[in-house]
Amino acid sequence: MTSHGNADAVCRRPCRENCKHCSNAEKKFGIETDNSVKILTSTSVDPGLHDGVLYRRWENDDGRSCRWQLILSKSRIPEVLRETHDSASGRHFGVMKTLSKTREQFYWDRLRADVEKWCKECHACGARKGPKTRSEGRLQRCNVDAPFERMTLDILGPFPVTTKGNRYVLVLMDYFTECPEAIPIPDQEVSIVAEELVRS
Repeated sequence: MTSHGNADAVCRRPCRENCKHCSNAEKKFGIETDNSVKILTSTSVDPGLHDGVLYRRWENDDGRSCRWQLILSKSRIPEVLRETHDSASGRHFGVMKTLSKTREQFYWDRLRADVEKWCKECHACGARKGPKTRSEGRLQRCNVDAPFERMTLDILGPFPVTTKGNRYVLVLMDYFTECPEAIPIPDQEVSIVAEELVRS
């Protein structure tokens, strides 16, 4: 077993020497053309090498906890996003939950933008949420031929109790005459509403 036996070739920092194991792995997984990994190894993201695998040390905002995030190359990003968003464990959560779940283990350049794009373009999420704007129903003409053929009613309240003990207002309108009528009533009982309808 070589010294590179446990290394994940996609996330491993290449050896400084001209190592034949590293160069073979780079050709196999396409790391030699992936600038994102090479840039991360030379920037100030505090990378670390553990068992031949490249990690990034990340602290939360209050500095109370930190974790090691596996640095990914671009070729592995879709695989990780499928697992953290599309899979049964991902459960098609929104951007923030998917982002939090991904950051628990992984890091790459423009991670947030990639997660937002992935969630926005997810067909399953789009089908479940439906269109953002709902189309309004078309207005239709109500044809009536005589007064009291068709009426509409609504009850407003509760309001402060009047001197006659009324707290609600029964609003009636005849479709033919289009004349509204407001009737004070003490409560919303069916018997009271029916009595006022007959009386009016």
